[in-house]
Amino acid sequence: MKNSSKLGLIASLLVGMSAFAFSADDKPLKISGTADIYYLRDLNSGTSPLNLRSFDSDTNRFKLNTALVKLRYTPAKSPISFSVDFGFGKMQDVTNSMEPGGQKKYKNFQQAFVSYAQGSTNLDFGKFKTWMGYEDLENSENPVYGQGYIFTLGTPTYHLGARTAIKAKDMDVKLFLVRGWNEVEDSNTSLSFGAQVAKNLNSKTALTLNFIGGTEGSATAGVAGVAYADARERGTYVYNAILNFKMSDTKSLVLEGLYANALGTNGSTSAQWSGVAGYAIVQLSPKLQGTLRLEAFNDVDGVRTGTKQNLAAATVTGKYKMSPTGSIILEFRSEKSNNAVFTGKSGARKDRNTITGAYIFKF
Repeated sequence: MKNSSKLGLIASLLVGMSAFAFSADDKPLKISGTADIYYLRDLNSGTSPLNLRSFDSDTNRFKLNTALVKLRYTPAKSPISFSVDFGFGKMQDVTNSMEPGGQKKYKNFQQAFVSYAQGSTNLDFGKFKTWMGYEDLENSENPVYGQGYIFTLGTPTYHLGARTAIKAKDMDVKLFLVRGWNEVEDSNTSLSFGAQVAKNLNSKTALTLNFIGGTEGSATAGVAGVAYADARERGTYVYNAILNFKMSDTKSLVLEGLYANALGTNGSTSAQWSGVAGYAIVQLSPKLQGTLRLEAFNDVDGVRTGTKQNLAAATVTGKYKMSPTGSIILEFRSEKSNNAVFTGKSGARKDRNTITGAYIFKF
């Protein structure tokens, strides 16, 4: 996408929405949104921002993570609808920090896509959040506040491309054709493809399988959304599995695994990374939820973090729903590595402990 067409895709969607502005359809426009602010304290007196953390990385001050407004325009008599998520804050800055088209150009449009639905045909085209992983980009959609290593280091965050949903027997299937990891403007000439298969194994157990594959990175060592530590190009294939057990009305267990194989091309070396995570989620009362997340991430070749290392973390989260729209969160996270990688005022450390307080508003 050339500079002369800056925001062309986004502008076309907004024009399309305005063309229907005076439709006689009954309330075709739906508006929702979310916002959250946090305060994080590094108990080991590390420097800010914290390395190896994405959105919850600023310490010792209140920080706006995101303020996001979601617009969904669905005319009753048209198969075409429009979706735009407009926002600003730390989340948008970090998510688009490796965008080849520039850090600021598309960052305020977290999602912007047009949809076509007619009969059994469902097709979306535009910028949308990734389908990979258990956790979501929006903190309000997760049982924990700070996203884990699988999400921040192991998978992409957003894509530009097309997706379609297929209703197969006893399962839901989605197919994707995208420019790559975190790219509106492509860093190479290759497309990536992906799939998601979700199936209920029984009344209490659900399985989701995710995949993305294609050439990622830049052959010229330029800016690329995949953010390889050596800025090189690789054939990248990521496999992700999520098993969700509903143990009771108030207790659930989620297990997640990820494996990535990045094949060297144009002089780059092959690399792998992998991760596992487990979530124990308990609804302690109608308003209070507790979550324990245990995770491990193996950056065996150092392409995701810049250091060959094994990371592990334990996170304890308490979420209290104050009202239908507001929740407060208290979270403790303990991280460890087999190398001294965590920044600190007195030098690098092999461990880090943080405590976070946050408020989430959702409407």
